[in-house]
Amino acid sequence: FLFVRSADMIWFIYVVAFVVATVGTIFQPAKSALLPRLVPEESLLAANSISQTSRIIFNLAGTAAAGVIVGVADAVWPAFIIDSVTFLTSMVFISFIRSPKADEPQKMPNPREVLTDLKYGFRVMLSSRPLTGVLITGSVAMLGLGAVNILIIPLIVDDLMVAETFFAALEASQVGGMILAGIVVAVLA
Repeated sequence: FLFVRSADMIWFIYVVAFVVATVGTIFQPAKSALLPRLVPEESLLAANSISQTSRIIFNLAGTAAAGVIVGVADAVWPAFIIDSVTFLTSMVFISFIRSPKADEPQKMPNPREVLTDLKYGFRVMLSSRPLTGVLITGSVAMLGLGAVNILIIPLIVDDLMVAETFFAALEASQVGGMILAGIVVAVLA
């Protein structure tokens, strides 16, 4: 975002967004698959809840901090630099995580096996009306949420004429329920 200085460079934002989405698509399932190797089964629900809740809390805190930084500095570049540093720091900490079962030899999957598994998964998905309905509904909902996430800032800033720093309060109200639910599940688990 720091390198885009004009509308003719907007393609760069699309490339960055694609890379971030691709890494996120790989990272989240990998994180979910690693957690059972690190946490005893009886603590897995609480660990998942803490993981999800902390992700939401830090997204909220990051959004709030970015709003304050942009408001105080009257520039967006410091927020992007700090955000990059937090991701690099996270990467360093994650690189030190070792799975107790990591010493077991891992065989690389055969591409034909992967393709066979994908075909089987799609057949199962399409043969179940409830599963197909959930997937279609979820896809439509995510498309709508994507539009909301993209358009909410211009709506608030440009149309409603509210300062950018107010966005942190909006984020807080939007995710407050998710944080509370995650805490309740962690405590009950």
